[in-house]
Amino acid sequence: MRVARGKENCLVLDFAGNIERHGPIDMVQPYRQGGDGNGRAPVKTCPNCRSVVFAGFRHCPDCHHEFPPPETELKPTATTRPIISHAAPFWVKVEKISYERHRKIGKPDSLRVDYYESPYSIYSEWICLEHGGRAARRAHRWWIRHGGDPAVITVGEALQQAATLRHPSHILVQEDGKYWRVVRHRFDGAEPPEVEVEQEYEYADDSPLVEEEAPF
Repeated sequence: MRVARGKENCLVLDFAGNIERHGPIDMVQPYRQGGDGNGRAPVKTCPNCRSVVFAGFRHCPDCHHEFPPPETELKPTATTRPIISHAAPFWVKVEKISYERHRKIGKPDSLRVDYYESPYSIYSEWICLEHGGRAARRAHRWWIRHGGDPAVITVGEALQQAATLRHPSHILVQEDGKYWRVVRHRFDGAEPPEVEVEQEYEYADDSPLVEEEAPF
């Protein structure tokens, strides 16, 4: 990419999940293989003669079998992740939600909630029901707002009732250092309004994840 005279905007369509894998285009972090370079090269087995050959071979050197070309998984829609760093908060359409117990050494367990926009895009928040104090109060407000039983006070009880919770149709996420923070939920299913790029968004006061309880 390069600057062009008279042009101020650029349209980027990412149908291959590159932004999810490598980060925003101004902060690309390509995959770097670990080790000292002396490891074993990847191999594959020829289905015709059962010879073990290097993974990059297109034809078997023994029987000349032609290996099928590698499949590239393309998405039916372009990514909604921001293509540049420090972008404004943005709405994500939630396709699936999962719940699980999260354990951290020296801390009480918490309920981890994963919101799936796609298999590549997952945004998480941690509901600290058992932490006490402000974190627990925030967690219980989150739990009740999502349709949970107010009597629930433990992660185990929450997991038993998680299937009955209201599922948000969209979440608003904000870049928070190297992570993403969920700052709003929408349950009406309607397409949310756009977030102004210049807007400085403040986290919801009842956001269940606070800095001292972050599991990372």
